[in-house]
Amino acid sequence: MQAQAGRLDQAIPMLDAALKQDPGHVEGNRIMGLAMLQSGQPQKALSHIQRAIQSAPGRPDLHSTLGSMYSWLGQVDRAIEVLEHAVELDPRSAPTHGLLATLLLQQKDLDGAEHHYREAIASNPAFAEARTNLGTLMTMTARQAEAVQILRDGARDHPNHPGLMINYCVALNYADGVEAKEIQLAHQHYGRVLAALPGQVKTQWPNSLDPARKLKIGFVSPDLFEHSVSFFVRPLIEGLDRKNFQVFVYSVGGRPDNMTRRLQQAADVWRDLPRANDQQLLDAIRADQVDILIELSGLTQGNRMPALRLRGAPVQVTYCGYPNTTGIQTIDYRVIDSLTDPAGADAMAVEKLVRLDPCFLCFSPPESAPPPEPPPSERAGFITFGSFNSIKKLTPQVLALWARLLHAVPRARLVIKSDGLNSSRARATILTTLKKEGIPEVRVDLWEKLDGKNDHLAAYSAMDIALDTFPYNGTTTTCEALWMGVPVISLVGNLHAARVGLSLLSAIGLRELAANSPDEYIRITTELAGDARRLGDLRTTLRQRMTGSPLCDRVAFPSGFGGALRQMWTSHCSR
Repeated sequence: MQAQAGRLDQAIPMLDAALKQDPGHVEGNRIMGLAMLQSGQPQKALSHIQRAIQSAPGRPDLHSTLGSMYSWLGQVDRAIEVLEHAVELDPRSAPTHGLLATLLLQQKDLDGAEHHYREAIASNPAFAEARTNLGTLMTMTARQAEAVQILRDGARDHPNHPGLMINYCVALNYADGVEAKEIQLAHQHYGRVLAALPGQVKTQWPNSLDPARKLKIGFVSPDLFEHSVSFFVRPLIEGLDRKNFQVFVYSVGGRPDNMTRRLQQAADVWRDLPRANDQQLLDAIRADQVDILIELSGLTQGNRMPALRLRGAPVQVTYCGYPNTTGIQTIDYRVIDSLTDPAGADAMAVEKLVRLDPCFLCFSPPESAPPPEPPPSERAGFITFGSFNSIKKLTPQVLALWARLLHAVPRARLVIKSDGLNSSRARATILTTLKKEGIPEVRVDLWEKLDGKNDHLAAYSAMDIALDTFPYNGTTTTCEALWMGVPVISLVGNLHAARVGLSLLSAIGLRELAANSPDEYIRITTELAGDARRLGDLRTTLRQRMTGSPLCDRVAFPSGFGGALRQMWTSHCSR
């Protein structure tokens, strides 16, 4: 009882004395194991749980506890083995199924994870975490409509569950046919859910209200490694004018690599805070007296919105990492451009929109990228269309339009590469959808993700024309394709996520490759597929075109962004 009450200093000696009298006591060892884990002695904790299992090998809860401990220690394979035995002993244990599914998901076993999430929900339909994780997994296996329905139902049943609400918001960006109003209301509701959590929003600041002084600019992100976000934030961290700005970076994720080191060298102050809780993160930012804090995640994985809702700085901005409003009232600004968010888009956002024209992004090309190779059609004798976008973006309407394109260009092939295509269910979903549209499997190549960046870029040599997705366009994927000399055809929609392709293509002077309707998408693509000379010219000139365009202007872009930051601060000072 002392251990359960959290009084470990009293509980541990009492348990130790009892176990000396009866070393195999099951409950004593179980409670001692938990107490050891709480007190930061994981190896001793394991020993006690293993001893309890020796005395009672048929108790599934002990195996589940042991699996949890292995998971906590990072021994994922061992944890999975133990948890699989636990569910054999108790097939109705929802928490054990849920933890096992999460670990399988970490190991990229999407089909296994789906099975155990469904078992968890069958055992306990009110298990909100399993429902939200299953919904997210549906997007990872190209079943966006199912994902939205699972999460929509979950949001109805658990309207104040932050994890479920945030995943519902994210899933809405990917699916076909979702009304803008539902997207808007979901994000606003998520903001209210966070606002209702305990904590006091900071309103008083020691920062000098001098509109002309040198400002402290903070960036916070979990993605400061070889991640899409880094290719767009690097020009800012490196290029903001140090006469006007001091750059602080708060890295709240792991996986450091060469990109991390480049960003770290470019920052004036770098804080590694991968394990910081909300208060520790806020304390670090506030102690540095940051004037403007720029968060780079939106509602994506690893975001720190639960902390930033309480304000880390007098002015807070969201940028780059998410194609929608955060829904958080304490995020003051969202940086976009006039093409991604034309007049009228302001109603979708709780933040004030700052339009940074001509393009809200500046791409930092990978320095070791291989040179573009000639279009594969020159040697193959047929056109290859392709997409390396996330499988989450491959909706039925996308696949149906691509099927129309394959019918319009009869000898053409389609190559799709994405993380998640190791799932047999995901592969079957894509191939079945295309088959229903009259496209046989022989015309489609499905490739799993390539880990090496240069291997990934070199794979663009297999396609003649890249096909953008909708309603969620590519961003980094589009820039990488263009850098490798592969033209991209994009379909323009009504919301930001469906207009990024328009912005990127316009920035490099190829507005004509952004279609305003599905019919125009087919026409533009088939005409380009039939123009071997233009395909060859684009292959050899796209990289140079990008380098000389606003999309890669690492001088003008940081200057314009800095001007926008100055205006934000001036507005804050005048309040």
